[in-house]
Amino acid sequence: MGRIFSFRISYKLATTDISEALFFITLLVAVLASAIIVFRSSIRHSGQDLPISSDLIRLLEFVDPSAAPPAKEEKTDIPGLVPIPFSKAALSAPVEQQRTKFAERAKKFLKDGDFYSTLQHCDKALSSKYTKPTSPKSPTAKCHFMRAKALLRLGQFAEAQTAFNDFERIQVYLEEALDRSEEKMKADINSRVPSAKSPRKNTERLFKAVMARGVIVPQRDIAKFTAVSFDSKVLAGEAPRLKYTIWAETPFFTKPDSEEKHKVEVVYRENLTVEGGIGKMFRRFGIKATDLDDRAMRLYMFEALAHEDARTSTVVIRTHRGRLLAIPHTTQMKDIVAGARWPREGPMPFRDLTRTPRRNPYEVDGVEVVFGRAIVLNIVTKDRLREYIMSHS
Repeated sequence: MGRIFSFRISYKLATTDISEALFFITLLVAVLASAIIVFRSSIRHSGQDLPISSDLIRLLEFVDPSAAPPAKEEKTDIPGLVPIPFSKAALSAPVEQQRTKFAERAKKFLKDGDFYSTLQHCDKALSSKYTKPTSPKSPTAKCHFMRAKALLRLGQFAEAQTAFNDFERIQVYLEEALDRSEEKMKADINSRVPSAKSPRKNTERLFKAVMARGVIVPQRDIAKFTAVSFDSKVLAGEAPRLKYTIWAETPFFTKPDSEEKHKVEVVYRENLTVEGGIGKMFRRFGIKATDLDDRAMRLYMFEALAHEDARTSTVVIRTHRGRLLAIPHTTQMKDIVAGARWPREGPMPFRDLTRTPRRNPYEVDGVEVVFGRAIVLNIVTKDRLREYIMSHS
């Protein structure tokens, strides 16, 4: 009897030890699995290209079978095109996701005919911050293609050719032939690229300098674009200085001898201030008017001085998207162009008089050239500024 009792006690103790051991082993595996999953998540979201050893990959496969890298590897025989190791592509996912967002926005803008916004978002996606040597090649090719298409529609044929060549080079690497529409687009671009001595070559360079500064020429007016010229003879490789044709208009101030609103054309160099261009402009009309009586002359000169004085007038520029920006009289022309650009990293330096928010915060905006001929500055006295804003709402 005692022997049987002793056997039962020993069996129970042994069973308890095995159960506890299994419990602790299960707990250890669970803790290890959790640690590995947290580690994978942290390095994936860090955006860094960290190396992963084969031992760690096997351990990841044990915890999460989806972690196994694909068997197929990309080619490495094309100079300048680096294949994407699976581990690096996975660990830099946040950067690639951001690049995809820019590409998707560019695609939508291209479909809507907003070629300036298409270019900006393609350039952002293709920048070194988001496109690495190890980035997937197919999205990169699509961005180059969209960029070529936008430049073609904006009449920048030499730039479009460069962008299409970048697209075609990646297509060759991916062993994907151009389809019929792409071949047609290539032929269209190549037939329009100007020769080195063609006047069109200089025009394209001028337009490129304007675009780089953020000035927007509506597509319908590109063919008659004459609003900007070079400030001096431009040598090869030199950053061009520009001169802008400005129309200074007064919505509520008419000429002394007619009911016509003042509209004066002034050529602004980039470093000329607003007051430097329109100063004493309006009073000259009164001095030239000889058929005004004394009372009419006094009223006219009073109104002219009110428009020229920074204390009693506001200079307003209307952007491509219809925003009304109040410009200080001491602002240089280059700062007007730079300050009106949108989107931007920091706050806008000018007061936005528009009452409604922007329809799309990602679309490109800036100073617009009207009729392909000039940039318009509106001079409004402060007592009628509210009326002007309401009329443009």
